[in-house]
Amino acid sequence: MFAGQPDQSVLDKNCPEDWQTTKLTIKDRCSFLFNNELLSDIKFTVPVPGESESKKSKHEIFAHKFLLSISSPVFYAMFYGAMPETGETVELPDCEYEILVEFLRYIYCDVLTLNENNVKGVLDLSKKYMMPPLADKCWQFLLSNMYPTNVFSVLSVAEFYDEEKVMNLCWKMIDGQTEAVLRQRIERRHLEAMISRDTLKIEEETLFTAVDKWATRECEENGLTSDGEKKRTVLGEQIIKAIRFPVMDQYYFNSVVTSSGILSAEEVSLLQKYFEATLDGTIGFPEHHRLPNDLVRRERFRFCRGRHSYRHGLKDALVFEVIYPIELHGVVLFGDYNCNYYMASSASGQYAVNSVF
Repeated sequence: MFAGQPDQSVLDKNCPEDWQTTKLTIKDRCSFLFNNELLSDIKFTVPVPGESESKKSKHEIFAHKFLLSISSPVFYAMFYGAMPETGETVELPDCEYEILVEFLRYIYCDVLTLNENNVKGVLDLSKKYMMPPLADKCWQFLLSNMYPTNVFSVLSVAEFYDEEKVMNLCWKMIDGQTEAVLRQRIERRHLEAMISRDTLKIEEETLFTAVDKWATRECEENGLTSDGEKKRTVLGEQIIKAIRFPVMDQYYFNSVVTSSGILSAEEVSLLQKYFEATLDGTIGFPEHHRLPNDLVRRERFRFCRGRHSYRHGLKDALVFEVIYPIELHGVVLFGDYNCNYYMASSASGQYAVNSVF
């Protein structure tokens, strides 16, 4: 059918010859051709899941080079480039049928139905065939449906495609809902990156308890005894050295941390001296608290009396310094009624203000 004239018997049986007259828009006409053998000059094949390689059963999906090519520069190069492919079939052995159908439905019908099962596959195809608008819709779906239970899954996808904006949003959720996130399964590389952050919203004692449970589970799943030495091995020195033992409650440290066996006798001794303020030298662990994520309000003055410069159209400025990175969520300014004002913010120095309002 691809090379010559269409099979007229098939066309007569499946669609009227004047089908175009009932399709009022270009979208209607393209949608009618979706997975339709009519006028098709290329087809995709994907494997049938669950069948052995010897059977080689495949799903077929009919397509049209022109419509594919006006949607993707990759398809354009494949079919109309300097060295176009002449075959009648595009095989996608690593793609699922439902995912490919959704991908092609977007091309033909401008309709997209994403869910947690197909979004990753559709995103992969959008990247493979260079379709940024489709990729943006996939990222939007992932972010709109991101929770502590799946944030690391989204983070892994964002890391694979080096999507910095999405990665930052993932880490922002991890920072703000650390306890809930720690109840999920976490890859070691993500745990390591997480423990090193200054912005986790969690008490250090709660964090250590979660890390200890993670190490215990890893030991059990790998057939190891969950003693302190083995737990330290599966955690690695970078995670151990990022835990802020000096900021812990001393009673918790003496009763819980020491009994876990994760720290060496020398480390325990140094930390006990630190708590007792008798340590002479460095401790080897971070001594500052993680930054709180709770919003903090600071007021320049509680009320204003008399006339102020805002009554005369003069500029007013608020200048402050910080010693740690902050997120500036808002600024309240005095002003007269029924007047318009312009506000701008700027930052300089070692710490730039991250404004989120």
